[in-house]
Amino acid sequence: MLTASIALLGAFAGLTIFLGLPLARLQVAPRIKGALNAFAVGILLFLLVEVVEHGWGPVEDSVAAAVAGGSWGSAALFAGVFVAGLLLGLLSLVWFEGRYLRGARDEPEPAAGSLPPTPAGPGVADATPRASTDVAAGPGTSQLLESRPRSAGRTPGVQQVTAQMAPRLAMMIAVGIGLHNFSEGLAIGASAASGALSFALVLGIGFALHNATEGFGVAAPLTGTKPSWRFLGTAGLVAGGPTFVGTLIGAQFTSEVLNVLFLSLAAGSLFYVIKELLQHGRRLGEGRDALPMMAAVAGGLLLGLATDLVVSLGGA
Repeated sequence: MLTASIALLGAFAGLTIFLGLPLARLQVAPRIKGALNAFAVGILLFLLVEVVEHGWGPVEDSVAAAVAGGSWGSAALFAGVFVAGLLLGLLSLVWFEGRYLRGARDEPEPAAGSLPPTPAGPGVADATPRASTDVAAGPGTSQLLESRPRSAGRTPGVQQVTAQMAPRLAMMIAVGIGLHNFSEGLAIGASAASGALSFALVLGIGFALHNATEGFGVAAPLTGTKPSWRFLGTAGLVAGGPTFVGTLIGAQFTSEVLNVLFLSLAAGSLFYVIKELLQHGRRLGEGRDALPMMAAVAGGLLLGLATDLVVSLGGA
């Protein structure tokens, strides 16, 4: 039976995601931005492993029951729901990328090593022959030109593309997290409906800690772009609001099939956004500092494991 206290618990568990969102408005150095992006990858890697584990568990149990003499129809249902949810969560975002993001990615960038166009005006004719003479001055000149920093020619284009894509990427991350949080809300509501109120409280606190860290995952690609508070509020509701909705539904009835569906949807979505964050990191130049970036990934993964431990200590 749903009570006001259980509804508030579900809201609290989901809306702690807002704690990490203000990070998106910080103006940080590119190196710090890359580290935050890598940290978000670590958090989402943890979530991906977690949702696959919990979503695939009922499939394994139903197949084991069928082998022991149970219903193969039930096993086929669980397996089909998991596969369908996984494909839908992944391919729907692939479609979204092709429909809405390709234009931003196809923005022309300055060619690597290219020189900026020389403005027309007095003295241009004189400068051009002199530049030509310098280029032809001796062997190895092409190597010297190739040694020009590529980033000097690419930076404006890269910054433009990442600025255009950052809000869309952040919103896709919010959608993936929201699907995962809906299943967490179902668990809170179902525990309360069964009379295990203390267990529901432990789950709510644990999931609240989870969501506080997941806010960094949404904010990471936005750092340096100065998103509006309205956008951050919308992203927070998309990512954290489903915990509250799931709590309301879970308190009325329980459905393991529905839980598997939303977990598999979350798994497909998270798989896609992790790939997007890795590409985003390459645009930020993470490859030049591989060791600090991998340390940041490990930090996000370990933080996710630490918050999961809080839930596990409660018997979840």
